Formats: sequence, C-alpha cells, structure tokens
Amino acid sequence: DMLSMASDAMKDFLPQLLPLVFIAREDEEKEVLEAFQTVWEEGAGSTSAGLRIYSDEISNAIRTHLASPSWVVRKMAAKAAFASVDAGEGAGAADAPRSSRAVSLIPALKVCISNPRMWDGKDCVLKALASSIVAANASTLPLTNWRTCTVTSAASTPAAASDSTMIDAAVCVTAAGTTDILEADVTLSRSALVQLIVGECRKKRSEYRKEALLALTKALEKLDDVDVAASVLEVVQEVSAAKKEETPPPGSVPSAGRDADEEARYDALMESKGQQLLRARALQALAAAWPSSASTRLQLAPAVLQLLEPYFKSPSIDERLAAIAVVSAFCTRMSAQMEEGGGGIAKEWEGVAPKALLGLYHGMNDLGQTRRAVRKAALTASEGWFKLGGKMGGALGGCLDAELRSQLGAVLNELTADQTDIKMKEAAQALLKELNAFAATQSA
Repeated sequence: DMLSMASDAMKDFLPQLLPLVFIAREDEEKEVLEAFQTVWEEGAGSTSAGLRIYSDEISNAIRTHLASPSWVVRKMAAKAAFASVDAGEGAGAADAPRSSRAVSLIPALKVCISNPRMWDGKDCVLKALASSIVAANASTLPLTNWRTCTVTSAASTPAAASDSTMIDAAVCVTAAGTTDILEADVTLSRSALVQLIVGECRKKRSEYRKEALLALTKALEKLDDVDVAASVLEVVQEVSAAKKEETPPPGSVPSAGRDADEEARYDALMESKGQQLLRARALQALAAAWPSSASTRLQLAPAVLQLLEPYFKSPSIDERLAAIAVVSAFCTRMSAQMEEGGGGIAKEWEGVAPKALLGLYHGMNDLGQTRRAVRKAALTASEGWFKLGGKMGGALGGCLDAELRSQLGAVLNELTADQTDIKMKEAAQALLKELNAFAATQSA
C-alpha cells in the first residue's frame, strides 16, 4: 500500500527493500509468494528493470542470505540467485548487469556447493552456479585466465571443513566476486567450477544427483570448449553399474486403495523409473560433454559405444533418447571438425560409425505405439550420419556390412509406409535413396 500510495516517499528506501523482496518472492507458501511478487511489481516495475537498477544490492542480499542460519532462507536465496543470472531474465546471457551479478555470486555459490553437507535447496545452488558460469563465459568481461585455466578434477576445489554459519557468512558476505578474483584464483576458474559440478554428480542421494546432472548438462551445452568428457564418462559408468537401491517398504496405510503387495510393487516401479531417469540424465550429460578434441574422442569412443549397447534396446524411452543423443553428439563433433577444415576423421569414422548406425537402427525399429519420439530421434540422427558420410565421399557404404545395410533398408522401408507422419515418411524415403546409392557405389 505504501508503495502505491506514497511512491515518492518510499523511493529512497527501495535499494534496501527490493533486494529482500526479490528473495522473498521465492517463498514456497503461495500466499506469501504472491504478496511479495505484488510488492516487487509495484516497486521495480518489471523483473528485468529491477535487476538492472538494483543489481549490486540484489547480489549483496543474496550472498548474505546464502549464509543464513535458516535452511529455508538459504533455499530462497539460492533460487533467487538462479533467477538473477538465468538467461531467461531480460536481454540475454551476455547482458552486462547479469554478467556482473554472476561474477559477484560465483565465490559464494562455490562455497555453498563445496560444503559437503546436504540440505534442501542445495540443488538450486547448482542451477545458479551453472547459469553463472554460462553468463560470465558469454560476457565481454576481461576473464581470459578464468576461461583458459584448466583443472583436471574436482580435487582442485577443496570442500569446506564444516558447516559453521559464521564461516559461511564471513565468506559469502565479504567475498563478492570480481574479475580480478576469478582471474587469480584457480579454484574459481571456469574449468574448476565445472569439475565441481561434475563432482556433485557423484553424490549418493538420487534426487540431488539428477539435479546435478541436469545443471551440468545445461552448462556444457553452452560451453563447447570445456573438456570434462572423461570425468562425465566415469559418472555414467558408475550410474550404469550401480545396483538398484533397496526398495523402501510400503507404508503402514496403503495409498490409493492398493493393498500391501500392490503398494510394494508400485514402490518398486517408481524406484525403477527413478533409476532410469538418473541413467538417462547421465547419458544426456555425456552427450553435452562430448569433446571437440579428436584425440580425446578417439580415446573415449570405444568405452562409450560399449556402454551404449544395452541402452539402444532399453525399455525406457528416456534412456533410448539419451543414447541417441550421445551418438548424435559423435556426428556433430566430427561434422564440425570437417567444416572447420580439420579433416582427419576417417579413423574415427571407421571406429564409431558401424556401431552408432546399428544403435540408430534399433531406435528406428522401435515400432511400439508409444515410441514415436524414439523413432523420430533416431531418424533425425541418422540423417546427420548419412550427410556426413556423403561429405566423406561415400564412406557410409564402406562402413556397412551386408547385414546392417539390409537391416537399415528394411526399417527405412517400414517407415516410408507410415502415413501418419508425412515429414518422417519423407525423411525415411530420402535416407533410403541415399542408402541404395551408397550400396550401388560399393558394388561398382
């Protein structure tokens, strides 16, 4: 009411008030959230305008509240940190105020994540750090050292010794990030921060691990030149090899009308879906992490292809789509190398193309009524591989043995008969034509 009725009188107090309101908007109580959202809109106008005008004050308030003795307040501050640096807010990731907020928040976010203690909302800190790295990287700020310094493991970013509120508060409040700090401190370099997120992907808590993998994927999709593929592959191998967690016993009161046995089966199904999603997210992170370095790709590809084999036939749609995304990344990286004049991918092509195309065949051959997304993804990925084979002067035909060529031909013929999706039918017809041309070339 005071903002709407006495805006001039309140003007001098807005730099102190609105940063707190920005954080309070993240309250999980709907009525509280809506009340503070109204105050924010009255005082700031729009989110982008408020962030631009009160950028420093908001960053300072977030850092202070990340060290709050209240875990609820910490979570609100973490969500506010993400909102303040997310590319969806305002004019873009390279917007100057956003980049400055990202740099200011990075040390505090790093402190929160490095601390080994788990708490509700720590996954929001991961999201905020990932977005901060992307925003700082896309900026025009003088961060050459920060971008180029390479750290090979998360061991270079030691965890905090305890969860003392006073220690956290001292660091978070006083260590506002600057370009000079980020340039000088190797543990705050881009590479070290990404490795820190990779380390969080190895935590045992399943839900947190999923969020860490999602944050890592979002960051790596914008950071083409950060090579953490070997570390991410280790995470995927751990996730793939892990035994299912023990299914929790059903509650004493069956839910939704299920008896005790049905409740146990339902819990097991939910646990299985949770593990499938975890594995799918790990594979998605690997796809985003697939490196631009040809030597690294050659080194890692055999282990990755072996790892992917069961995922191409998985009953989980998420796992199949993620496996397809990985082999699509193979093709994308090789195509980029050719376009940049790098050449020299013949050896890599020979090593990965047959197994990749066999996996994509399994995707296109998944004709279940609920699997259209898998077929379309596999068909789209195959288009990339066929196009790359054409650029290599018919190399596609040379990598296909008679059995695989026959399998691809059969499934493409099947897809051309699909009258429900014209685009998919036309894509299948084009690939079938190319496949026959490659076969004719090889025969000649």
